[in-house]
Amino acid sequence: MSLSRKVAVIAMCASVLVLSSCKVDAALGIHPDKSTLAAVEFHDSDGLMKSAGFGDCSSLFDDILRQVKSSPDIKNIPLPSQDEIDKARDAIEITDIAKGDEFACRISWDAPQNSGERNLVTETDSTFIVKSDAKLPPEATSFIKMAETFIDLRVIIAMPGDIIRADRALIDGNRAIFTSLDSLTSGPLYVEGKKTGDADFSRIFEPAEISGGIPWWGWIAIGVGITGLIIILTLVFTRKKPVADEPLPYGFTPLEQPESTEKDVL
Repeated sequence: MSLSRKVAVIAMCASVLVLSSCKVDAALGIHPDKSTLAAVEFHDSDGLMKSAGFGDCSSLFDDILRQVKSSPDIKNIPLPSQDEIDKARDAIEITDIAKGDEFACRISWDAPQNSGERNLVTETDSTFIVKSDAKLPPEATSFIKMAETFIDLRVIIAMPGDIIRADRALIDGNRAIFTSLDSLTSGPLYVEGKKTGDADFSRIFEPAEISGGIPWWGWIAIGVGITGLIIILTLVFTRKKPVADEPLPYGFTPLEQPESTEKDVL
């Protein structure tokens, strides 16, 4: 099972989590040996996950797949085979990070150096570069503007050493922090950081602030669009083959990925 398929499973899971989450953080960390860490962290302070039938973090994977399979809104999303799902379950780490009465989990997985994925990450003699000129289709752009009314989302790209350039992102040492979907997608993605450093990705996320106020029907109303958006962003970060080879859900048009001029490291 390819990394792309593994991440697609978790992207699908993360999209369902967003239905009840008020705060979502996603991160990509580049290790000095060119392997990568990807993680999603969410906090639900309103108890909507449990009221919707989800259990604790340890059973979250199976709970989410059950919800996905039974949902009439997203039943047309092609699911991986049971064998692929089992392999993905083995590769993914789900951790309970809740404080007090909240429901909060962190989902993370590692991609080896030889994962053979899309050349989003390239290198110079002294730096790693994460870049993409891919453009989201108009319908996805419209959804982003709507989603930001409901969702507090950060995307963090971390390097072994200090970040030296990050377009439209806040720079915090070895981290480039995109504080909104719009800042991430409103132009070409470019983050460059030093290859060497003593960064520890175990604390790649700062503590997520918890907020509330969105009724359950509000999350359901935007759930379908969130699913499509997260899968699109996942494919941008993981696929090597042209996106046109595999249709995207919900009628989104394929993203175009230009060829990189630097040395491919993923």
